[in-house]
Amino acid sequence: MVTFKMKLHITLLLLIPSLIGCSQVKQNELVDYGFKGNIKSVVIKEHPGPTEGASGSWTAEKETTLIRTMVFDRSGMLENESFESPQTKYSRAYTNQGNKKISCVERGELEGSSTFSYTDSSMVERNLNKSGVLTFEAITVFDKNFLTIKEIYKYYRRDGQLTNTTETVFQNRIDGYFNKFVYTDKGSKEVTEYEYIILQRDERGNPLQALKKENGQPSSLKIFTYEYK
Repeated sequence: MVTFKMKLHITLLLLIPSLIGCSQVKQNELVDYGFKGNIKSVVIKEHPGPTEGASGSWTAEKETTLIRTMVFDRSGMLENESFESPQTKYSRAYTNQGNKKISCVERGELEGSSTFSYTDSSMVERNLNKSGVLTFEAITVFDKNFLTIKEIYKYYRRDGQLTNTTETVFQNRIDGYFNKFVYTDKGSKEVTEYEYIILQRDERGNPLQALKKENGQPSSLKIFTYEYK
């Protein structure tokens, strides 16, 4: 069974990036997300029902299926993020040590906390609900440039039994921005291919509009707004 929390992980533009323990190269989440410039915050609104006009431009419904807000610290690491949809609303506040994630607190309809640990090529997030029960483990795998290439989520029920595993494989970047990835639900064995086509960029090269496709079919239009430092 796919929960709303699982679906949120699919809708994110990227994974929750992180740091590999290396003294010469530091992780910058702005870089891993493909954003450019000295950004303070990004708001991404996802609109359903995209249609292509005669001129080749795209429009979509006014309603939003998801609004994601990301706030970055001086090191380019995610400091706060929030998610709002017709079904739920919650936020995550991160504690970072330089360019390394330490912990996270969730508030709203999905309450809980996470801790982060690292290997030479991956990061593991362990998420507990407000009762201290493990809800999921997220394993993020990096390439040699400290960029995310795979994410594995393991979901647990209250008795500690593994209920489902999902895997996202990121296949391609265009100008730093992930544009293709494959999501596999191990439980249902359902495989979904996603593609983002950037339609418009600002003067710094950051996306303003992107068309989202699922299995080759247009599914939503993403609108980006930025606050620069």
